[in-house]
Amino acid sequence: MKERRLGKFVVEDRLLREAADSGHGANMFSDMVPLDIQRDWISGCTTYLAWHPDFEEVPDGYITPEYEAIFESGEVKPRWVLKGST
Repeated sequence: MKERRLGKFVVEDRLLREAADSGHGANMFSDMVPLDIQRDWISGCTTYLAWHPDFEEVPDGYITPEYEAIFESGEVKPRWVLKGST
């Protein structure tokens, strides 16, 4: 894990439960190394800081970008895109 391919993303508990039932839950975290998990019990969301080979490299001292997981029709793994770029 020499490259700093870090990113943050938020998952609603409801979506994670649905993903687990459909099998997409395991695929969402495929090839990923979670480094920090912050649970918000009030909003029902979990924020992850993770390393993933599809994330852009982040130089030291830069703010970690936020990503969204996009599941295309028929695809089993998500496409990770920078938040706000979709």
